[in-house]
Amino acid sequence: MFAFFLFTGSGMYVVGIGFFSLLFMQLGINKLIHDGYYEAHGWPKMLALWIAAVLTWLLCEYLEENDEELRIGGRLILRYSRSTMFLVPIRFWPILFVVLGIVALFI
Repeated sequence: MFAFFLFTGSGMYVVGIGFFSLLFMQLGINKLIHDGYYEAHGWPKMLALWIAAVLTWLLCEYLEENDEELRIGGRLILRYSRSTMFLVPIRFWPILFVVLGIVALFI
């Protein structure tokens, strides 16, 4: 029951994409530049979240063909996705990742 509030459908992939984007960026930046650089600067976090936004958008495009459709008389009335993360449909998560990246730049 608790998992229902966290994600439905393919929403769990959103957390994985965000987590691994941030993790690989931290490991890569600390290896390429020096330890502690990732924590001291905001742009690597912003870049990682923007990469997560692109990957999540690609996931949404892939899953779009599996969206539910409500048709009445052959006309498309409503199209919706069953995949959510924290009750937010995953099609909105790329926008949230971009905004979080901008916030991370200044924190």
